[in-house]
Amino acid sequence: MKLYEEIIQDIENKLATGIYKINDRIPTDEMMMEMYGVSRVTVRKAMDSLVSRGYLVRKPKKGTFVAQNIVTGEVQHVVFIMMFQASDSMEIISGVESYLNTQNIHLTIKFSNCSDKSERDIIEEILALKVRGIIIYPTQCDANMDIYRKLCSANIPVVFVDRYPRHIVCTSVMVNNYELSHNVVNYLHFRGHRDIVFAASDMDKYISLQDRMYGFCDAMRNHGHEIDKRMLHIRPTEEECIEDLVNMKKLPTAVFCCNDRTALKAMAALQKKGLRIPEDISVVGCDDIEQSGLSSPALTTIHQPFREIGRTAGELMAQMLSNPAYHHTKLYLPSRIIERDSVATIAEP
Repeated sequence: MKLYEEIIQDIENKLATGIYKINDRIPTDEMMMEMYGVSRVTVRKAMDSLVSRGYLVRKPKKGTFVAQNIVTGEVQHVVFIMMFQASDSMEIISGVESYLNTQNIHLTIKFSNCSDKSERDIIEEILALKVRGIIIYPTQCDANMDIYRKLCSANIPVVFVDRYPRHIVCTSVMVNNYELSHNVVNYLHFRGHRDIVFAASDMDKYISLQDRMYGFCDAMRNHGHEIDKRMLHIRPTEEECIEDLVNMKKLPTAVFCCNDRTALKAMAALQKKGLRIPEDISVVGCDDIEQSGLSSPALTTIHQPFREIGRTAGELMAQMLSNPAYHHTKLYLPSRIIERDSVATIAEP
């Protein structure tokens, strides 16, 4: 038996015999290192396992405690792998947590920090801990396809958020990115714009961005435009995308950026070059992150209902946990245009 397994077994015995009672605080990592004569890594591995299985709960700045409902055996444990920490991602987490709390399902958050390897390592760890379900905001569409298939073959309920792996039958929740781009093009046409560019980077990584591009192209065709290379301003990196946009020989009247972060950086670069927004060029973003309403001018964008996306992911997970025969589904939530100050109206010639 490995050292961390011996710690797990000892704590389980103490729980069973009542030495550790409900809401009792468990000794600190330092105390356990001394008690068991092991490293911090070994202690953490044992604690992670017990938390994942619902025996213990961590409370920030307070410590680790015995879970309230451990005696009933009703604890189900789900891990949410989030790509990064930002205001929009925290809204998604809040939505997931608010619903799972009503279902007596314990949630642990892990951050992959936009790293494919980190995401893979977390999933491998989760498989070893035998948690009941996983919610994933993937780093990319297809970077960890083999591990996603491994999850599916292990019959662990999985819900993908914002994007999903291609070629795998799975459950996911996101906005309708194709429809979203249609709405942007229609809005810009209504405001008199005809020369519109779609600006994006890392297109091969994210199916959500690909859907936005397809929606943009089809909407432009519907308005009688032929799609050309200039209209699709797509580059390998965000930096190249913005630099090439700013240095275009003939600027479009409007640019639809694939997300707010790109839009805000593009606005800053255009303004640095002496261009006025929206007088010289209009800019539209996507996501409605907190910073979009604080820029100058305030960014017109597409609102994603992040909290509702999270809550829906929680509902889907609860359904999958309660029904092993659950049929996979892709749910698309509506988005809406948030009209601010970065789009001008162009008069008919």
